[in-house]
Amino acid sequence: MRKNTVIIFIFNFVFVGMLCSQKGDNYFGIQSGINYNMTYTNESINATHHFKHGCIVGLNYEKDVSSKWSLNFELNRTENKSTIENYSTFSYNSQVGITATTIGKVEFHEENNQFMIGFKRYFTESRRMFLELGWDIKFLHENIGQWNYQLTTIYNTSDIFNPILLDEPEVRTINSSYFRNGGYLGMNIGIGYKLQVGEKLRILCKGRFSNQIKKPEESGGIILRNVEALIGLQYVVKGHSRNK
Repeated sequence: MRKNTVIIFIFNFVFVGMLCSQKGDNYFGIQSGINYNMTYTNESINATHHFKHGCIVGLNYEKDVSSKWSLNFELNRTENKSTIENYSTFSYNSQVGITATTIGKVEFHEENNQFMIGFKRYFTESRRMFLELGWDIKFLHENIGQWNYQLTTIYNTSDIFNPILLDEPEVRTINSSYFRNGGYLGMNIGIGYKLQVGEKLRILCKGRFSNQIKKPEESGGIILRNVEALIGLQYVVKGHSRNK
C-alpha cells in the first residue's frame, strides 16, 4: 500500500513539473478541513448508521489551461469515521456444509492517503467563484476500526466422526479489528471561492461531495460517501503569457 502511494507521489511530481513549463499561471498551496462521513450499506443489510466527523490535510496544485478552466491535483491525508450497528454478513461453504452468519457493531475508523485529479470551471472574470469536478483514489494508511459481533456457525457434516446437528449451532461473541475490503475510487463535485489577499496569495474555500464508485458486494456491502469542507492558501507562480 505504501509502495502504491510512493508511485502516485512520484508520478504526480513529474507530471506537475511538466505542466509548470506550459502556458498559464501555476498555484501551489496547502489545505485542511473536515469531512462528514455519510457511509451507507447495501439495501440487503438492514444496518443503522451514525455519522461522525473526520479531518483532512494536504497539498494542492492548480494549473490554468484557459481563461475559465484549470487542472487540479491534490495529495491529502484523510480520516474517516462512522458507527454501523446491526451490520451483518452471511457465508456458506458447500464442501464442508458450514453456514456462518455474523451480526454486530462496526466502529469504522481508517486513515487514507488520497490522490485527487479534477477540473475547475470559473464563472466570473475575476476568477473567484468556481465549480469543481473530479475523481479520487485512496490508499489505506492505517486501520483503527473495531468490530464487536456475534458469530453463529451451523455445521452439517463437517466432521463425519463428530457431526453437529443443524439445530445445535455454535454461537460466539468476538471483538476484533474491522478491516474494509478493497480500495477506494470515487467521484466528487464541489463549489468554491477564491479570495485574493495579495499579488501572489489566494485564500481558497470550497466544499465538495464525494461518493465511492464500487459495487456493494465487492466491499462487504459498505460504500463510502462524505461531504468535505476545506480552506487553504495558494501561492501564485506566473507562467507564460496567455491571451484571456
